[in-house]
Amino acid sequence: IKPEPKLYNGIGVALDMQDQYRMAQAYYRVGLKIAPNDLSLRNNLGLSLLLGHKVPEAVSELKRVAQDVHAGTRNRLNLALALVLAGSADRALSVARMDLDPKEAEQQIAYFETIRAMGDAPAARQAIQAHFRGLDNRRRNGATVDPMDGISEAR
Repeated sequence: IKPEPKLYNGIGVALDMQDQYRMAQAYYRVGLKIAPNDLSLRNNLGLSLLLGHKVPEAVSELKRVAQDVHAGTRNRLNLALALVLAGSADRALSVARMDLDPKEAEQQIAYFETIRAMGDAPAARQAIQAHFRGLDNRRRNGATVDPMDGISEAR
């Protein structure tokens, strides 16, 4: 039976949602050994690295994803998030403007800056997880999604 990269991706996502980042990253990496060009695995590895506070490594992985010919808006916004968390908001804004109009790009980067300002607070982790799940400040099916949906107040 041939190993299926989607299986490793799914297990990795589930582990990330349980705050088991190192284990999740191990699953993503096994999946990438099977399918080294799988954007979903590499993208989720990058986001997992962000959740695990490995920002420089996350930027590197997400940059590889964003530069791929098959990358989309979501992939580039994930890189923008990583760049903001790395302290490079200007570079992040340039990346966001590739897909969003100037006002939307500025709003998205401002939201990412809010996450960065939270530091290591549980709310910051929740915000990154919400972004991971797709609850960001972009239009979806014609509706604006509140980036703070599903995020509880920091206690």
